[in-house]
Amino acid sequence: MAYKKGEMIYKQGTSYTHMISLTSGMVKLYMETRKKNLIFRIAKPVQLIGGPGIYTSEKRHNSAVAITDVTTCYLEINRFKHVIHENPIFAEGFLKLVSQRYENVLERLLSMSQKQAPGLVAEGLLSLSLNTYDSHSFISDLSRQDLADFCGLTKESLIRVLKAFKDAGYISVNEDDFVILDGDVLTRISELG
Repeated sequence: MAYKKGEMIYKQGTSYTHMISLTSGMVKLYMETRKKNLIFRIAKPVQLIGGPGIYTSEKRHNSAVAITDVTTCYLEINRFKHVIHENPIFAEGFLKLVSQRYENVLERLLSMSQKQAPGLVAEGLLSLSLNTYDSHSFISDLSRQDLADFCGLTKESLIRVLKAFKDAGYISVNEDDFVILDGDVLTRISELG
């Protein structure tokens, strides 16, 4: 299926009917709360979108929205479970994937509970640079609100920290065009929180 930028792929709380493979584009995966959203992962090709809820509540525990134009491939959940049951090598690979994502979410939660705004923004920028765009220079597909949700901050706090990083010469930012000028300093800020 094809989705346009900004289009909902699935909504938190809906039935888990299909496993989704992202074949092109980028998707934000986030938890919805009453106060704000928390983006916990940016998915890019070729990744499976899904996990929690398959074998428990059979409900989606997060929402997914296209950041860019996206194409996906759907696999009916009972067929997916059949493959897991019949193919132990695939099942082990899927368990490793889910375990890795769980570890990443735990690390993000720990960071968000212990770091101040500069540490969270530094961590977010480094994650986008290294894990999403694979470059120290990138044009972000995230709005400022999405970037704030990814860092676990308010939009105003994010903008203040971006300005401070720019003024200090750690980054160059012009609208959606980011360049990490001093990755070592950002790494230290991220580590120290």
